[in-house]
Amino acid sequence: MNQPDYIVVGAGSAGCILARRLAQEFGAVVIIVEAPCKAAPQIDHLRPARWLRLLKSSEDWDFTTSANPSLANRSLHWPRGRGIGGSSRINSMIWFPPTASDLEQLSTSTQNRWSAQRIRNAIHSLEQILQPEKPRWLSHTGKSFLKATETLSDCSPMTYRRLNHKGCRRSLEEVMLPRDERSATWRSNIQVVRGIVDQVCWNNQHAEGIQILTAKGTNQVMSKYGVILAAGSIGTPSILMRSGVGSPDDLDQHGISTRFNNSWVGRNLRDHLLMPVIYQCEKSLKPFSYDPDPRVVAQWQVMGTGPLSSNLAECGGLFLNDTIQLHVTPTHYLTFPKSTNSAWMSIGVNLTQPRSQGSLQLSSANPMDPPKIDADYLHCEEDLEQMIRGFE
Repeated sequence: MNQPDYIVVGAGSAGCILARRLAQEFGAVVIIVEAPCKAAPQIDHLRPARWLRLLKSSEDWDFTTSANPSLANRSLHWPRGRGIGGSSRINSMIWFPPTASDLEQLSTSTQNRWSAQRIRNAIHSLEQILQPEKPRWLSHTGKSFLKATETLSDCSPMTYRRLNHKGCRRSLEEVMLPRDERSATWRSNIQVVRGIVDQVCWNNQHAEGIQILTAKGTNQVMSKYGVILAAGSIGTPSILMRSGVGSPDDLDQHGISTRFNNSWVGRNLRDHLLMPVIYQCEKSLKPFSYDPDPRVVAQWQVMGTGPLSSNLAECGGLFLNDTIQLHVTPTHYLTFPKSTNSAWMSIGVNLTQPRSQGSLQLSSANPMDPPKIDADYLHCEEDLEQMIRGFE
């Protein structure tokens, strides 16, 4: 492939969408760069409930937060997907479009250059490609939760659509970067490069390429028109800081010369802390199992239905004026998939718009070293109060 028009760093959901749009609609030649990873067992990619086995696997960056004062100084696992698909590669693949209020806020954040309707239309066009499907099976736990919330006010209980196909997990690479005859023309304009992106290569104030670490050593890849960083909330600011974009005080610690002084890089980090409420179910119910009997396996393989089509996070919805989202699973949230003789129900409570702001800093100038992630969960008193209301 000749020098590309664009370089897209990160083959997560955003990166795959950008590469496809640039190649398919504008005829651009694109290189998309993603970190190499050893593939997890195929069964964990196909069966929706087995996404939990992908956490801490070779496909997970397996980050850890700094000690959090509001959580008894505990450090938490911070999963981030590695490989094409990014974090969608290892999560439960829920399709949850923005609410009307979200769309208005997104429009405002663009200073109304994008109207709420334009954003809604863009999301609809994505749905036509991704085709998220409705649940093909719902556990007794899910049905009980939905029935219990029928009479509640100020809530929007729902079963979650998933990015599955006939009850199986669906690779984002398969959907966004297909290799069929219909996509042959534009797909040939996209090349996937496996490597760790160290930093951006500059020509004065213009980003023209990237420096990457591959199995063959350190290389530079240059573009005609520019570089798009789509490496997520951890990867993108880390690359910017190694490229000299950030706070001089932070960069100086690692011997990095400041090219652009921007103290916001690595700041304003917000994450949705999830806290489980766990119930033991009545004894007559069977526990949810990763390894069901052959009849259940056959039902899933032939029809794509039954317990094996469950993604665990089957349902939930928005509550308390959309300030709380719930995720309901037919499992013991803290011990699953360990075997158990009891059936369990977990309700995960999380804030939809937390106010507590954390930060991200480099631990060194070496791109192989994980960054320091300070989530600072529940630092804001209002977050703590809302979380308690969510529990209640």
